Amino acid sequence: MDWYAEVTSGRLLVSDGAMGTMLQSLGLEPGHCPESWNLAHPERVQQVHRAYLEAGANLLTTNTFGGNRLRLAAHGLADQLVEINRRAVELAREVAGDRAAVMASVGPTGALLEPLGDLSEQQAYEIFAEQIEALRQGGADTVILETFMALEEIVAALRAAKALGMRVIASMS
Repeated sequence: MDWYAEVTSGRLLVSDGAMGTMLQSLGLEPGHCPESWNLAHPERVQQVHRAYLEAGANLLTTNTFGGNRLRLAAHGLADQLVEINRRAVELAREVAGDRAAVMASVGPTGALLEPLGDLSEQQAYEIFAEQIEALRQGGADTVILETFMALEEIVAALRAAKALGMRVIASMS
């Protein structure tokens, strides 16, 4: 489904809902990495996608909100970044078929940018570019930037997505 063509033609589209809490209802322990389930429990990730599709969602969001190097490193998974992100897109696409569009979820790094923290805007850009490239390689064509609070950080993510030729939907909290 080409979500952009659908929206510009006037069609109303419905997005899915939360991924992390749905995975918790299927056994993900609080504090554990939801993105790890793309490899460890792909059938459960697809179960969530399927439930949203059957409930009427036209937009399925990948299980990659915390799929950047910094967040994955906190769980010892930074070396699996590419595989985790690629697989997430594949899982969502398998469920979506031609009935829904797949949005690649990208959340904040979890670190504070300078001068409040140690992360530079260039480092943030590189972190987002790495994740978004893996999502693109997995077959994503649209990135949804979710729940950012720092303007400088979302700008770094937007720059990375645009440099990689991705469509972008962005939201701040």
